[in-house]
Amino acid sequence: MPPPQQNVSIARVIGIFKNLSLYFYKKICYNSNTMHHYYKHFKNLGFTLAEVLITLGIIGVVAALTLPSLIQSYRDKAIVAQTKKTYSTFSQLLLLAKENGGKSLDEVLQAATSKEEASMAMLNYFLPYLNVVKNCGLERNAGCFGHDVPYYRLNGTEYIGWGSPVYDNFPDRAKVKLADGTSIAFYTWGNAGCNYSGDYKVCGEFYVDVNGDKKPNKLGVDLHTFEITEEKILPGGTIEGPDGINSDCLDTKNGEGWACTIWVIVNENLDYLHCNDLEWGKKTKCK
Repeated sequence: MPPPQQNVSIARVIGIFKNLSLYFYKKICYNSNTMHHYYKHFKNLGFTLAEVLITLGIIGVVAALTLPSLIQSYRDKAIVAQTKKTYSTFSQLLLLAKENGGKSLDEVLQAATSKEEASMAMLNYFLPYLNVVKNCGLERNAGCFGHDVPYYRLNGTEYIGWGSPVYDNFPDRAKVKLADGTSIAFYTWGNAGCNYSGDYKVCGEFYVDVNGDKKPNKLGVDLHTFEITEEKILPGGTIEGPDGINSDCLDTKNGEGWACTIWVIVNENLDYLHCNDLEWGKKTKCK
């Protein structure tokens, strides 16, 4: 008599299980042997201590050669961006202040009785539209440009005013510090309102340190000038023209840096700090 069908099924299942177990056992052994073979192979491909040290040395040399230029490029771009932002902002604020105040800047300045009062009047003309965190006014050493922080011309000489290179010490500049860290000083040449300088009726000027009291605190680098006319804001160097720009900005050994602002706005670089063969309207980049 044949065995019950159920017993046949169980036997077949047990057989299949044994076969699978044997298969996986062989597979595991094979993989284990393979990994052991690979391990022995790659074990002989390791690096010696001398090779590691030489490699690290090469990486260090490459980093030393490239990092300074990358950092300088980043700083230059940050200064260019902040300078352009200042120019754009004040160009809009000049129109906004005139529309909302009902008076031109010329009228406001003519009402002043002294140069210092005129500088304060210029600051107050823009003040409602600025995000100011510190208003130093005409006060000396109040910290808007950094307490005891000296400033320099582009050629490296100290920018002396009122017997001191500390810009925060000048009592004829109306000074503020903005929330973004920018320091601004407004300055007029007198209380006679706006007067013609070449083709422009200039009311005064303002100086902008785009990164506050952080170094280098130098004209033409992080300290830039803008002249204010009745109708528009002029980057420093606009009135002087190409000859003034070439001599005052591109000649970094002798120039003071007043005319560099127009270069930064138009050409969007500070390449005059890195090569000496630039010329306005012709060669505007080192490379």
